[in-house]
Amino acid sequence: MHHQRNIFKDSTNKLDLLKMSHTLREYHHKALWEEEKHFTWLLSIFFTAEILVVTTDNLSDRIQSLLTIGISIFGFFFSLLALRVVLLESHGFQNELDNYKLLYKKVFGRESFPHDELPIGWFRRAERSVWYLIRGKSIRHHFQFIFVLFATVFLFLAGAQLLCPI
Repeated sequence: MHHQRNIFKDSTNKLDLLKMSHTLREYHHKALWEEEKHFTWLLSIFFTAEILVVTTDNLSDRIQSLLTIGISIFGFFFSLLALRVVLLESHGFQNELDNYKLLYKKVFGRESFPHDELPIGWFRRAERSVWYLIRGKSIRHHFQFIFVLFATVFLFLAGAQLLCPI
């Protein structure tokens, strides 16, 4: 008969699990930051290109309109992609953070995690509204708001160009 071993009885296993959980949490944290940083840079470049196209006198009206609409549509979908990627990575980070908190409590036998202001699972309940992103409790929410803002601006510029061509 196969006996399952309780990994929490052995203190060495507990610390190893805590270290592994910490490593996974750090991985997701670093990945999240890199994604936020690079998506923001790329969207800023698209927006700058859009402004240059709209304000230049060196292009014909037709080329200017096509570029404006093209960059806007691409920027809109890229903004949605950025939002989706950051949301998924945020879930990964939050899951690992929750796991780390639970393991920490089991290893050290404390009721609460040090400096723990937010309950486990708060992120999944909170991400549902744009207003929450504006006044969000984490830097991740502010980056997500920036992606929503970029999407809105790109959509507005494409719509303005279609309704009122240059």
